[in-house]
Amino acid sequence: AAVAMQDKLPGFQPTPQPLPGARNTATPAAVPLAELKGHMGAVGTVSFTDDGRSIVTTGDDRTLRIWSSTTGGLSRTIALGESPPTSMALLGTRALTGHENGRVLLWDLDRGDKPSVYKRNEADVWSATFAGEPGRFAVATHDWKVALWDAGTTTAPLHVFDGHESAVQAVAFSRHRRLLASGSADRTVKLWNLETLDLERTYRGHPDFVTALAFSPDGKTLASASLDGSIRLWSTASSRLQRKLTGHKGRVGSLAFSPAGDTLASAGDDGAVRIWDQKRGRTSRTFIGHAGAVKAVAFAPDGKSVAAAGDDGVVRIWPSAPLIPRRGN
Repeated sequence: AAVAMQDKLPGFQPTPQPLPGARNTATPAAVPLAELKGHMGAVGTVSFTDDGRSIVTTGDDRTLRIWSSTTGGLSRTIALGESPPTSMALLGTRALTGHENGRVLLWDLDRGDKPSVYKRNEADVWSATFAGEPGRFAVATHDWKVALWDAGTTTAPLHVFDGHESAVQAVAFSRHRRLLASGSADRTVKLWNLETLDLERTYRGHPDFVTALAFSPDGKTLASASLDGSIRLWSTASSRLQRKLTGHKGRVGSLAFSPAGDTLASAGDDGAVRIWDQKRGRTSRTFIGHAGAVKAVAFAPDGKSVAAAGDDGVVRIWPSAPLIPRRGN
């Protein structure tokens, strides 16, 4: 299996061989398929392009980097020229980066040239997402608001959603029914209808700040994570809590559903990446090869691997399912 993966993902780390007389306790699940190194400092975001050919990351070194997912080579480095990015969103050949000074930059990844700049006020930007198309996006900020922007207008947003009672730290979009979710330090998650711009419902139950959000591919489930390490799965058709997931020790900074929607990946400050079987409500795999907090996680479009990155500056590619040894010699 290792040989089979080697021509697809670079930097494969072989399972360590035991010393003579020692017992080998290493398993394929503990070994990343690849490691991407190049950022100077922590990596805060990671995402695959829609076609799966590239991996896009941003780091504390104020750069956006584009990597080949087949060779691991660095295809392009874009100097952001701002404070370190707090968030990133990716759609097609466009990327958004949010910054602590209230600025949001819209980049064309093919050209990598000077971006369009959007700013409503000085409030720090904590999260950003495209709203179904490259020309529309939503931004969550420290002043308790979520702003909906049209890319053609840089002077003011189309609409500002006002309803939270503290900083909004996470935002996510679902194409189904055009729903926007926002999570806040007020411990609530709110669901907004982008057709009517109305608040559909508020989810309550987190004991601490809401730090990450993700919609399932079919839009029927919304996952939310908290500063206390817990994850909750909500029905988007009602206010019903479907399931509570526990396992992380400390903040969960990123969530991602698999393309099939049957599993959920989470990244924690405890240095662990967890793959959850949401039907059974338990962890199916845990990866602990990161040094320090893991800040971002993303599934490949084919669902076969998960990219994760964090404080140690290394992007690791993990197998989303156990490797099955081949028979024969």
